[in-house]
Amino acid sequence: MTEQRQELVEMLQIMERIELSMAALYTACAERWQKGNSFWLNLVKDEKSHSHYFLRTAELIKQDATSFSPGRLFNKAAVETTVKGIEKNIEGVKNGATSFDALLYIARDYEHALMELDYREIIQSSNAEYIRLTEIVTSQTIMHLRSIEEKISLVNQSHNE
Repeated sequence: MTEQRQELVEMLQIMERIELSMAALYTACAERWQKGNSFWLNLVKDEKSHSHYFLRTAELIKQDATSFSPGRLFNKAAVETTVKGIEKNIEGVKNGATSFDALLYIARDYEHALMELDYREIIQSSNAEYIRLTEIVTSQTIMHLRSIEEKISLVNQSHNE
C-alpha cells in the first residue's frame, strides 16, 4: 500500500473511532435513561452507520487511491484527547456522576465539534460515492445537533414550569 493511501486509511480509522465512541456514549445514555431511550438509540444507529461509511470509503481508496487526497490534517493527539473525554463521559453516565441535563450539553458540544471537523475537508475527492457518504454524515450530524438542542430546550422549559 502506498504511503498516501496508508495515510488516508489511517485518517478514516481515526474518524471511525470517533463515531464508534459517540455510539458507545449514546448507548450508555439509552441504558441509563430508558424512558425515552429511542432518542438515544436513533443517535446510536446513525453513529454506527457513519462508522460503516468510513469503512466503505477505505475500500474505495484501496480500489482507486488516485481519486483521493489528504486535505486538512487534524491533530491525532487532539482526537485521542477527544476520544478519552468521550470515554470519561461514558463512565460518568454509567456510574451516575453525569446528569441527564449535563449529558445533553456534552452531547451537543461533541456534535458541534464533529460539524467543525468537516470530514470532506480532511479527505478530498471527486468520487461520487464518497461525496454522497460524507453528505449523509454531515446532514445526520446537523440533525443530531438540532434534535439535542430541541431536547435541551424542552428540559429547560420543564425546569421553568
